[in-house]
Amino acid sequence: MSFPNRPEVTEATKKCLLRKGISYTEDALLAVLHDGTDRYAVYWATIGLRDVGTVRSVPALQNMLHYPMQAVKDSSILIIAHLAGPAATEFYVTALRDKRTRKLYPMWAIRVAADDRALPAVLEYVDRMLKLLERPTSRYPGDSCLHGIEYLARFSGDDPRIPALFARVRGVWSRLPRRAQKRLAASVPILARAA
Repeated sequence: MSFPNRPEVTEATKKCLLRKGISYTEDALLAVLHDGTDRYAVYWATIGLRDVGTVRSVPALQNMLHYPMQAVKDSSILIIAHLAGPAATEFYVTALRDKRTRKLYPMWAIRVAADDRALPAVLEYVDRMLKLLERPTSRYPGDSCLHGIEYLARFSGDDPRIPALFARVRGVWSRLPRRAQKRLAASVPILARAA
């Protein structure tokens, strides 16, 4: 699965970059990322790479993981998934395990683009989130956990730890928000029985 820009996003991105005198080419957008001084130009260049970038853009996008603007950090992960797919699995895992990243975006990239090399990290992460839900005073850990569960469903026949984890999901089913229940019931058939 890819993450293409919607046509209106592409048009807005082109206009914003044109106002700054930046052409809509991979080389020009990479130069903006390498310079890094104009945060808004970096943001729009990142978004533009979704349209005109190639795998050559991946290293520059990986360097955005700790950029001071949250939108740049988040979108760069998804754009890497769009451009590199499974080849960047180790990067998604690194981002997931990095204490300075929000977990939603690396887990989203893992769900749609990672191969089985992400299994250990996702199992570890979902286990931690389920432990939070299993506490008497639990709170919903967020949609990153849903992405992890959906990723694990792809490998449920390959790893004996996954069915045990799904049994734990069924055990906390009533603590999930209704929209999370609906999403998991639709995307993970084995969990539909918990609905």
